[in-house]
Amino acid sequence: TIFNANVLFVPDSLERISSSGVDMLRLNFIDEDPETVRSIIDLHRDVMDNGTGVLGGYEGLIGRIKAGGFTKGHYFRGV
Repeated sequence: TIFNANVLFVPDSLERISSSGVDMLRLNFIDEDPETVRSIIDLHRDVMDNGTGVLGGYEGLIGRIKAGGFTKGHYFRGV
């Protein structure tokens, strides 16, 4: 597996991904600490269960991830 230099992060698109028929996600972690891993898993579960309206409760986590550099990959680029 070759990973991007930036974290792949698409929390605002999870509803769209889920509505396309995806019912399972795989989250890969490389060097995150255990608390961050738990928080990211909680975020994904919450959004998948309750929609993107819950993202406001994760502003701190989202801000830290975005500040460290992230990408949305090629999911919505038509590649």
